[in-house]
Amino acid sequence: MSEQLIRIPQYQYLYESLRQDIVKGIFKTGELLPSEKVLQNQYGLTQPTIRQALALLVQEGYIRKHQGKGSVVQSLPIGLGVVSLTAHLLPPDDTSPAACAPAAELITTTVLTKPTLRTFPEEFTFLPAERGP
Repeated sequence: MSEQLIRIPQYQYLYESLRQDIVKGIFKTGELLPSEKVLQNQYGLTQPTIRQALALLVQEGYIRKHQGKGSVVQSLPIGLGVVSLTAHLLPPDDTSPAACAPAAELITTTVLTKPTLRTFPEEFTFLPAERGP
């Protein structure tokens, strides 16, 4: 059986390239990314493809777009982490570890909400009670 190359969309390739450059510190917080025109020439991609990759970077919190200025690198977003689950129960008829391994297609990960920074509403703030003598 021959292995086929898995091709990812061009916008996703550009997104991942720019994201890696931000994570590695090639583009530092507060710096501008290259303009859309420069990215077009550098990667040989169309303007809509460039904009789609940049939109993903904005959505993930890596950059912020400023009209007339460009795409400014933000501080790295804080992730929620990864949870790993392993079954510890063995079926009564088979005690091999491979027999109780869950099928990969049955395990899914879903991000319910992205973390956001918010201030507390006034009604949640209070002063500590004074202690008596």
